[in-house]
Amino acid sequence: MQELLDRLSHTIRKHDLILSNEKVLVAVSGGPDSVFLVHALCQLSLASGLAHINYQLRGEDSEYEESLVRKLGKEFNLPVFVLRQHPQAYAAQHNVSLQVACRHIRYEWFESLMAQHGFDRCATAHHLGDQTESVLMSLVRGNSESVIHGIPVKRDKYIRPLSEISKDEILSVLDQNQWDYSIDFTNAKNDYIRNQFRNQVIPLLQSINPSLETQISRRLNWYEQQHNLIRQIVENERPYIVVSLPEGLSFVLDSWEKKYGKATLPVLLAELLSQYGFHGNEIWNGIQLIESQTGKWIETEKHKLIRTREGMMICEKTTEAEMPDELQVDHLPENPVTLGGRLISFQETGHIQSPDGFQGRHIADVDKIHFPIILRRWKMGDKMKPLGMTGNKKLSDIFIDEKFDPIARHNALVIEDRKGIIFLEGYRIAERVKISPKSRQRVEIVIGS
Repeated sequence: MQELLDRLSHTIRKHDLILSNEKVLVAVSGGPDSVFLVHALCQLSLASGLAHINYQLRGEDSEYEESLVRKLGKEFNLPVFVLRQHPQAYAAQHNVSLQVACRHIRYEWFESLMAQHGFDRCATAHHLGDQTESVLMSLVRGNSESVIHGIPVKRDKYIRPLSEISKDEILSVLDQNQWDYSIDFTNAKNDYIRNQFRNQVIPLLQSINPSLETQISRRLNWYEQQHNLIRQIVENERPYIVVSLPEGLSFVLDSWEKKYGKATLPVLLAELLSQYGFHGNEIWNGIQLIESQTGKWIETEKHKLIRTREGMMICEKTTEAEMPDELQVDHLPENPVTLGGRLISFQETGHIQSPDGFQGRHIADVDKIHFPIILRRWKMGDKMKPLGMTGNKKLSDIFIDEKFDPIARHNALVIEDRKGIIFLEGYRIAERVKISPKSRQRVEIVIGS
């Protein structure tokens, strides 16, 4: 036991998990890992309270676990906080699985306890085996970022002091000292992916390499050192790479490529994207854009990543509520209308002798517009007959010829009437609605933010 306590103390010091005079809340399920954690932290005089959730899912076993935690509280003279809650209602209300519901309930309650009772940290009993499971699951699923990091030893207020101690070591100490703990027999079922890895995949790999957990732990430490080096290099280069624009953030990749080579661009982009909320396959998909042509893009829940001539552009994703598919207007509106967070106004203009006096402005002859008109974002296949031209032209070709930047190209609005497109944002009106000295009513189309 003393050897494990020394290693535990070393882990705490190395990662600054618990600072002087901090109050630590210990999350205790009643299983072997959390029971060992309570004994170990109490022997080091580092535990200040115990927290247990009884989900009431396993009948007498759930009640036994609660009584076991209360007994530990009395043994070590620590306050015990118990939450009894059925997670099924939470799962149904939030449309999540039972596992996810339990996790949400657990951490919401931990946050509440720490705030109400002044705990500085919450210690959970994740150990070396949990780390191995998470890494292998992430590798199989292709989750790029979590493969490098595994389960962090410290995340905000949450600490995992047992991260460098194995399950076998924990069980050995518990049995030697005859400390009571509970076994959750549902862990033996292979209903969940984690249980399949725990009960089938990892034992097979350990039969090939008994030091599997140690090897993976060493690799993770090595990857973490590499990642810290990458992060520092990226931070040093950030002023030359990341440019803030009104549309979003631009990643200028040319300067990095010249200095470090094209082969390192995926490493740079993975680091940048992870800093801006991209995860797992989102990062992999973003990396694929490096070899894509200008204008290609991917979408996440909150962002769009667009390939530009300079590199990449991240902009906030417009929600469906902000950007409907289209907006129909049955007559010339007196007030501006809104689409995608932009104001589109139709302003009447006075009489003119020649349309040449309105260079760069989008003025149409109202009598030539066949209402209703539809305002919408452009789509592939759209074409129009631009002002001054004799034939139709695809909008996609216009974007290339006029050198539209990827953001403007992606978000460009069009206005069409019953005969086709009469206006393309950032370009011009159609030939058939152009004004002349005989035009009785003229309207200027103005798009603002």
